[in-house]
Amino acid sequence: MRAGHKYPIILYEHSGFHKNINYEGFKYMASVAAMLGMEIINCIYSEVENYCRLDLKITDLTYLKEVNVEELVKLMRKNLQYFTNYFRINNDEEDAYLWMKLAEDKDFVISYNNKILLKKRLDIIVEDLKKFGERDKFLLSLLKFFEKLHWIAIVSEQDLIFSVNLSRKEFHNEREFLFEFLSKYSKVLQANENYYLEDI
Repeated sequence: MRAGHKYPIILYEHSGFHKNINYEGFKYMASVAAMLGMEIINCIYSEVENYCRLDLKITDLTYLKEVNVEELVKLMRKNLQYFTNYFRINNDEEDAYLWMKLAEDKDFVISYNNKILLKKRLDIIVEDLKKFGERDKFLLSLLKFFEKLHWIAIVSEQDLIFSVNLSRKEFHNEREFLFEFLSKYSKVLQANENYYLEDI
């Protein structure tokens, strides 16, 4: 037991060969530790050596007779910050973690520098939707793609109602592209400040 700590400190070490799998494993361990009431007080992580060491402090949450879900969730978020903070994400060679983080920010809009490339990407998506998707969910799936770009917000999935997040002044080209593309597969109608799609 270390001086100044009420409970023992547990050291967890792991190394492996596959970077992405190990990284997800480290995050999983941080989450499991939190659910057991253990807090990370120090983390040593090496991408080069694929090595991670966690210094885990047992807290009072471990010994509670009744589970305090709210506090355990807070502890989990705190533990995961060692792996999901922006310093680590921005300096990671894998851009996927940054995009996953930005995807949560609804004020962030993803745009394409080249609309021809966007059209090619959408052609692939449309082909997959027709090949693997359900006919009655085709239009909704298209809306969901644009929602993931944060161009729109779906108001009603059942009625295919959506609002447009793109300002007319700053994103004129994106708005024009959006309506032109959706008009290829449906009627785009306006109702007050929202829009909705009708099958054709």
